[in-house]
Amino acid sequence: MIISNITLVLIISTLAGAFFFYRPNWYIRVGKALHMEHIFLFIIAMLLFLVSGFRGDFTQDYANYHYLFHYMYERISFGKVLFQEEQGFVLLNKIVYLFSQKTVAIFLVVSAITVFFYYKVIKKESVNYVVSIIILITFDNYIISFNLMRNILAVAMFLYAASYIWEGKPIKYIFWIIFISTMHRSAILMLPMYWVLRFNYGKRKNLVVTLGLLGLFGLFWMRFEQIVFFIQRVLGYQYDITLYGTGRGSLGSLLKSSVLFLFVIVLIQKINFKEIKERVWFNACVYNMIFQVFSVKMFMMQRIGFYFSGFFMLLIPLLFKRNRSRSKWCYILGLCCFAVLYAALFRKDTGYYTFLHYKVVW
Repeated sequence: MIISNITLVLIISTLAGAFFFYRPNWYIRVGKALHMEHIFLFIIAMLLFLVSGFRGDFTQDYANYHYLFHYMYERISFGKVLFQEEQGFVLLNKIVYLFSQKTVAIFLVVSAITVFFYYKVIKKESVNYVVSIIILITFDNYIISFNLMRNILAVAMFLYAASYIWEGKPIKYIFWIIFISTMHRSAILMLPMYWVLRFNYGKRKNLVVTLGLLGLFGLFWMRFEQIVFFIQRVLGYQYDITLYGTGRGSLGSLLKSSVLFLFVIVLIQKINFKEIKERVWFNACVYNMIFQVFSVKMFMMQRIGFYFSGFFMLLIPLLFKRNRSRSKWCYILGLCCFAVLYAALFRKDTGYYTFLHYKVVW
């Protein structure tokens, strides 16, 4: 176990904060009443912003973003930004470059935006900030953002825009998805999710559709190689890691999603499927699990699964709250213990947790 493992440090800090600061019925008055839980969430958000913003040169993508910021995007005139791929991210780089030419500036800005959207979502939707923060830090995409910066920026923004799904605002949702896709083009795949995530798979009239989707999923899994080979022949491309830019999903990632999904399944009776919001959250957790399974064999599927992983940190706290039996605290304790073990066993010996030893590139 590595003592400098940042996840363990953050979990311990979070749990300590829970004991000393997390008091929903306490508040201090500074002009207006400020609940301690909101102060706690703000302190954690600032901590996460500083840790990810002042990162060191320790991941593969750090050098790539350094190059884009200093040499690639800097040469593109503002008039040609619209003709670039992912125009939003290009424009963001150029605006930051006007104020500072230090590499750390772009990481600070992207970190601030990413953490801001996670902060807004947790503050608005979570019923237990502590549980949500533990899931975000250990199991969700916060640590991944140190490497896949643009991808997780888009994920955080999508999680914020997802509220338009259960609020029934398709125009705003479509607008946001198009905007987010200018940060990372994979976000465009989330356009149909307005309708897919609202779908009630539990209704009898939808049972045929549900069983059909499960059957197709099973067929795709069993005949994966043959299907991919057929697509290659039709479209004329080669399916390999150099084209897709990332490897397959890891055993640790699959275990992480499986355990979180197990919590959801065990407490599934606490979900009100007539409520669109809860149905969307549950469906998103199911899709995260599906894409995690896909990622074992298929490149890039894990990146798509990232878009759905944030819903665990909203749904699981809700299920814990509704479980009024004596086992409630056992579930919370079990989640915390698994978080620590996951961080210690599956995240050790990686650059992500020794980054404090690396120099920040100015």
